[in-house]
Amino acid sequence: MNSLLAVCPATWDGWQCFDSAVPGHVEGHCPAYIYGEAAIPDASQKSHKMCSDKGWVSRPSTNSEWTDYSGCTMVQQKAQVKLLAGIIAFSISVVCLTPAIFILWFFRPMRYQPMFIVHRHLLTSFLFSGLFYLFNCFFFIVDGAPGDRLIFANHISCRLLFLIQLRFLRLATFSWMLAEGVYLFRLLQSDSIDGDRLTIYKLLCWGLFPRH
Repeated sequence: MNSLLAVCPATWDGWQCFDSAVPGHVEGHCPAYIYGEAAIPDASQKSHKMCSDKGWVSRPSTNSEWTDYSGCTMVQQKAQVKLLAGIIAFSISVVCLTPAIFILWFFRPMRYQPMFIVHRHLLTSFLFSGLFYLFNCFFFIVDGAPGDRLIFANHISCRLLFLIQLRFLRLATFSWMLAEGVYLFRLLQSDSIDGDRLTIYKLLCWGLFPRH
């Protein structure tokens, strides 16, 4: 396209880039990563953007540049089966993890022993991962979810919640799994490990300093 004829400049909408365009209807791809790991995108579907003689068309309610992703549907059959399997699996995990964490937290013989503290943090990361997965599924993904439009609007609340689930909690879970192995190795190498040294594990795995 001749850049001299383009009215709408090249832009990034938060999900993908659009080249400079002349006034009219502009089609874009549906980024595969917006569907998550469990969904299968339909390659024939497209996102849509409008270019007017004054620039990219904005959403009236927000007065911000807008891309229509409502056409980016997914292949439903396999996606729904995987989504249902994930909901069942994480629901069972949450039900089983809750009493386990309760025992590790409120039984005094286990509460202050370093090994059980590491166990408790690992199980807590699993629990929060399950809770965030279930919340995001029922609030954003399932049919008729109250926040389903927020996904296509790329709303900040949607991005933040999925960032916590897919990045922070996933990283924390794998970090605590590594911490379990490292702590057990150190325990085999030494008969006495001061519980205060767990601070470094808490810092690296959670990014903060919890008390226990």
